[in-house]
Amino acid sequence: MPAHGNLHPLAARARPEPVPRLSVQVQGVVQGVGFRPFVYRIALARGLVGWVRNRPDGVEIEVQGAQGILDDFLRVLKDEKPSPARIVYSPLDALTVAEQNPDKEVVFFAVGFETTAPSNAMAVSQARKRGLKNFSILVSTCWCRPPWKRSCPRRAPR
Repeated sequence: MPAHGNLHPLAARARPEPVPRLSVQVQGVVQGVGFRPFVYRIALARGLVGWVRNRPDGVEIEVQGAQGILDDFLRVLKDEKPSPARIVYSPLDALTVAEQNPDKEVVFFAVGFETTAPSNAMAVSQARKRGLKNFSILVSTCWCRPPWKRSCPRRAPR
C-alpha cells in the first residue's frame, strides 16, 4: 500500500510496548492523614501517571509506568505511608484523645452550623480548664457568637 502525502500505512509502524499499569486498593484510615498528597508526591517523583481517589472504604490508586518504577512505588507506598489518624465524631471525644496522648497534637475538624457551635465552644473551654496544650479545633461553620462568648468569655474567636 503506497503512502499518500502524510498518510502512512499503520502496518509499517512499529507498535509501542504496552505501558504497565498498577491498580491498588488501600483500606483503613487514609482520609484526613495526607494519604492522597503522599501518593501524588511519590508518583510524581517517579514520573508515573495516573490518579488517586477516595472511596467509602479507603483509597483507590491507578498508576502507569515502567515495571521497575511501579515496583518501587509500591514498596514506598507500603513502607513510608503516613501514620494513621483517629477519627472521632465529637469534640469531647477529641479531648479524650488529647488527654490520652499528650505527646501528639490533636486537631478536631469541626463542620456544622449553630447546632454544633455550642459543643465546639465547650470543648475549647474544657481544653483550657484541663490545661491541654495539644488540642485545637479547626472550625468550618457559620459564625455563632453567643455560644463562643458563653463558653470562652475571655477569647471569643473572630
